[in-house]
Formats: sequence, structure tokens, C-alpha cells
Amino acid sequence: MEKNPTKNAFTNLLILVATGLGALVVSARGGSLTGLMTSIFCGLGVLVTIVSYLQMRHYRSEEVERLELDKVQNQESSVTLFEGGEDVLRAKRAREQFEKFFIPGWTIMLLLVEGIGAYFLLKFLSRYDIKDPNKGWAFIQAAFFIGFALAQYLFGKYSVGLAQYDGTRMLRPGGSFLMLASIMSVLTAVSSVTGLFGFVKFDLYAARVMGAFLAFLTLETLIILIMEIYRPRVRGREIQLLYESRVVGLLGQPGGIIKTVAHTLDYQFGFKVSDTWFYRYVERAFVWLILLFASVFMVSSCFVVLEPHEQALLERFGKQVKVLEPGLWVKAPWPIDKVYRYSSRAVNQFHIGYVPDPELEKNPVLVWTKKHSAEEFNMLVASRDTVEDMGGDSEADKIVPVNLLTASIPVQYQITDVEKWARNHEDAATLLERIAWREVSRYLVSVDLMDIMAEGRTRASQELRDLIQAESDRLKMGCTISFVGLQDIHPPIQVAGAYEMVVGALQEKEKRILDAQAYQVETVPAAHAQAFETVQGAEAFKVSRVTSAAAESGQFANQVKAFSAAPDVYKRRVYLKTVAESMSGARKYILGTTNTQDILFLKLDDSIGSEYTDVTFNEDTEKAQQQSQQ
Repeated sequence: MEKNPTKNAFTNLLILVATGLGALVVSARGGSLTGLMTSIFCGLGVLVTIVSYLQMRHYRSEEVERLELDKVQNQESSVTLFEGGEDVLRAKRAREQFEKFFIPGWTIMLLLVEGIGAYFLLKFLSRYDIKDPNKGWAFIQAAFFIGFALAQYLFGKYSVGLAQYDGTRMLRPGGSFLMLASIMSVLTAVSSVTGLFGFVKFDLYAARVMGAFLAFLTLETLIILIMEIYRPRVRGREIQLLYESRVVGLLGQPGGIIKTVAHTLDYQFGFKVSDTWFYRYVERAFVWLILLFASVFMVSSCFVVLEPHEQALLERFGKQVKVLEPGLWVKAPWPIDKVYRYSSRAVNQFHIGYVPDPELEKNPVLVWTKKHSAEEFNMLVASRDTVEDMGGDSEADKIVPVNLLTASIPVQYQITDVEKWARNHEDAATLLERIAWREVSRYLVSVDLMDIMAEGRTRASQELRDLIQAESDRLKMGCTISFVGLQDIHPPIQVAGAYEMVVGALQEKEKRILDAQAYQVETVPAAHAQAFETVQGAEAFKVSRVTSAAAESGQFANQVKAFSAAPDVYKRRVYLKTVAESMSGARKYILGTTNTQDILFLKLDDSIGSEYTDVTFNEDTEKAQQQSQQ
């Protein structure tokens, strides 16, 4: 019976399209992420099956053309006319052009589809919030996907088995994707049911694994394209399909993993790698090597070393056994015993309001107009300004005075009870961070901007620590909040320059007010002192004049009595007194003897020169003095 692989390829294409669309509709109705990923992989299978179907059509046309040419050449009348019949094989040339240009281009397009799809799917799944499953649709969804898996498995298994024969190997890519889709359909059915038993995250985790597998297929396709460039070309050797995934092919090829690897190595290096002694040894001892590695892994999982700052919870079959302290511990191998480590003896830290950047933090000078971290978040802060009325009577016509503030708030905490921290909440660290965000947001909308940026910063730090501690105690998280810092509070960078101008104007205003007050404090007392000095001077002048007049009056009466008692004596005394007073400032010279003839040199300066005080006597002078004395 003649085999027609193109019909099987077309059937595979229809099965992939039908089950892919069905998976998309059912998963959209039931909210299954794994079902969505299954439909995406069915779409990739459609792309692969289309190109394999077209390639098989080219080979089919080439075979028909070859048979017709052989039939014509066998006729006696056409021997001369169709000599060199290879030149008229148009189907062969079309197939060669298809494999040379179309298949690499199609593979590059497949690489782009896989890469873009993996990027956006992983980004979507990383931010996806888990929702409660649709319990009424869960069993219906599971039934649909079980049916999809059955159809995909049957047709995929048949195509992969048929691809072992000559001329049908191009059925293998589509059949392998059918086998992969059947596995994913079963996984989708399982995730639909597990959500009813409380395992809500199973669907999300399974979808993330599928997304990671898609990213791995993208990497594999890229490696295949690069290796195809450097692959040695050997005439007569079977060409490996460029768009076929070796990893997906492992799911359906009955030859097994080792034979697939051997075939790939032989194809890539151009010689029989599978005939070397090393490969033969690995093939024989493969199972023992796997068992050896597994044994080493199991033995290594029996030892646990805890650092001085760590504590750990030991679980056996999912139940807590005890708390492990720092040191070396021996336990049952994984997965019987599992150890969960926690840094309970160390100070842990997370950040509120910003994402730290080590490069920016190296700069010791921090200004408001430049970024201090990788990302900063604006927060609402109250204002002491009055509410501005827009003229209406309703509450909507009033503007609440608020400000935006950028705050860098490190929060440091320590785990005091490992059991509460690990058991009471699924992700205690994330929960504590969200509590801190909430308490900080609540607190900032109740304080004034100027107050928290100035003298209220220390008080705010302590109050925030108490608020976060109280909420964590209420939730029994088993931790102590050690420190809540407010070391970097400033307006947003976009308005920091204008804010500095406003603050500068306010400070200049305060400076001028204080300067005026200082001038007032200096001038008014000085004026009072000067007025008091002037009044007291006038009073003293008054007393002096009155006293002087009274003294002069009394002196005149006494002078009259003295003149009346002795007029001559009074006149001479007044005369001598007047002479003495008038000559009190004049320089006087006293002549000690009267019987000598001296020559006087008068120098009417204010001071006496050294020639009069420093007199040197020689022998002639002494003799003259002695003669004058005789």
C-alpha cells in the first residue's frame, strides 16, 4: 500500500488548529492560564506543520516528476529528445529553492514569534494576580482538555511512528508538537481540578513553567540557526530539518534520548560520534552515572550548615519537626526532610519610597535637584494652608491643600520568632513591606510638610516605627521593628528648584525681619541713653553754674573783709598771687651767685637740650673755676 504523508501532515494541521482554537475558547471561559499556554503551543505547532506540509508537497511533486521522466525516457522514440533529463526537473529546482530560501526565512520568523511570545508571556505571568477558580466550569474544562489530549496523542503517536520510515520523516515535527500539546492538555486538566482543592497557585506556576519552556525553545531555535551556518556539508547525508525542535522531538521519538543525541551529534559534526569509545562507554554506563549523581545529591541533602546569623525550620513530609540553631545538622534526604532558612540573628532591611542605586549613593553630596536613587516615588503630605474655596456651596468646590513629597525611608527589622514568621503568613517579608507602605502613606497625609521636613522628623520616625510594630504584632508576624529612617526628605525633583526659591524667599524675609528687630533693639536703647546723658549733663551744668555763682558771691564778701582789715597787705598778696599764676607756665632760671660774670644763652624752646644738661668739664674749665673761686 502506497503511503501518502501529505495527507497525514494535513490531518495533523487540522488537529492542531481545532484543538488550539478549542483550548483558547475553553481556557478563556474557565480562566485557565495553562490552557492559554496550550493554545499558544498549538499555534507554534501549526507554524511548524505548515512548513513541513509544504516541503512534503515539494518532495511529492518531485517524485511524480521523476516517475514521469523515467517513463518517457524508457520509450524508444524519446531517447534522443530527453537525454540529460535532469535539466528539465522543475519540481526538483523548486524544492531546492524552497529549502534554500523559504525554510531559513520561515525558521527566522518562527524564532521571532517564539522570542516575542516568551517575553510578553513571562512579563504578563510575573504580574498576574491569582483569582479564585470558576468551580462550576472546572470539571467541564478538565473534560474538554482530556478529550483534546486523547486526540492529540493518538494522531501524534501515529505520525511519529510513521516518520521512522523512508520518505515520511517530515511528519515528525508536527507529530512531536501534537505529543507536546497532549502533555500540556493533560497538565491543564489537572490544574483545573487542583484549584478546587485549594491549590490555587498550581495553574499559575504551571503556566510559568510553560513560559520558561517557550523561552528555552527560542534559545534552541537560535542555536540551531547558528550551528547550521557552521555545519559541514557532506554529499548524500540526510539533512536535518531546520525548523524541527530536538527537545520537542524527544517527547515522541521511540528511539529514546540517547539515540536522538547520537543522531544530532553525528549530523552536526559530520562524522560518527556515536562510534567513538567514549560515547559507547557513556551509553553503557548512562543509567549508573545517573544513579551515581542522584545518590551524591541525596547524600549531600542530608547535611545542613547554618550560619551564626541563621535559624531554620525542619519539615518532614510537610510537617514541622523543630527549629534548627546555627551549626551542622544531619537530616533525612530530600524530599523527606526540607529545611527553610531565615536570617533571624541579623538585621534585615527594606526600603520605602525609593529603589536604592549603589552608583548614585557613592556621591557624598546630595541635592534636591538630582536623583539619589534608581527610582523615587511621590507621596501625599498634608499642608497647614487653609482650604481654598472655589465659590461653590458643595464639597466638590473646595480644594484640599496637599503637597507631594519624596521620602527615602529604610526600615530595619529583626525576626524574633521564626515559627510565627514562617507559619502565620505565606510571605511575611512582602507582607511587612506592604504594611510599612500603608502606615507611611497614612501617616504622611496627617502631618504638615514643613513640620516633617524640619523639627518633626525625629518624632515622625519614632511614631512610624510604633505604628508598623503595632500592626505586625496584631498580625502575629514574630518580628521587631528596629529602625525607621527619614534621612532624605525633599520635594519632587521636578519642582525642587522652585521650592528652593520659595524657601530662599521665606528665609530672606525672616532675615530682614530679624535685622529690623536687631536695629530696633540697638537704636531705641541708644536713643534713651543719649537722652538720659543729655539731661544729666544739663543738670550737672546747672548745679555747677549755681554752685560757682554762690562760691563767687561768698568769695567776694570775704575779699571785702580782708581788704578792709589790711589794704596794703591785701594788694601785695593779690599782686604776688597774680604774678605767680601768670608765670606758672613760664620757664624760670635761678642764678645761684651774684659775684660772677656769667654769659647766659637763652633758648626759648619747649624743652631743654642736652647741651645744658650734659656738660663736660675739661682741665682748663676746672682751673678757671678754681681761679674764680680764689
